[in-house]
Amino acid sequence: MNEALEAAEDVREGVVRLSHRLRMLRQTHGVSPSGIALLSRLYRGGPATPKALAEAESAAPQTLTRVIAALEEQGLVRRRPDPDDGRGAILEITADGRVVLRSHAAVHVAWLAEAITAELTQAEQELLRVAADLLDRLADHR
Repeated sequence: MNEALEAAEDVREGVVRLSHRLRMLRQTHGVSPSGIALLSRLYRGGPATPKALAEAESAAPQTLTRVIAALEEQGLVRRRPDPDDGRGAILEITADGRVVLRSHAAVHVAWLAEAITAELTQAEQELLRVAADLLDRLADHR
């Protein structure tokens, strides 16, 4: 097996296990993982149409309809008319949505910080910072 395939298998296994562990952390905000993903995308990328969000999340627009409706009902996103399309809408994260997103992230960051301190040497922590940057770059690959 070539080195890239072996590295890909190792990275995938570690990311999947870590992702599963983070999902298991108790959250009190009541927002689904899909809802958190949309809030995060709106926070990072700014206002967007439902269609653009669906494309960015590689999901059918119909799939996100309920998620968006729930976020609106909770006051976490706001819908306004799309000036370029009279029938369309633009979604944007609200102040309450940013609070939920920060709270969600804080639980994960606290757990990760404790695990990093408990499990990794200083040198390993530095390597992890480099690996985090590399993972971020890989996540942007199409």
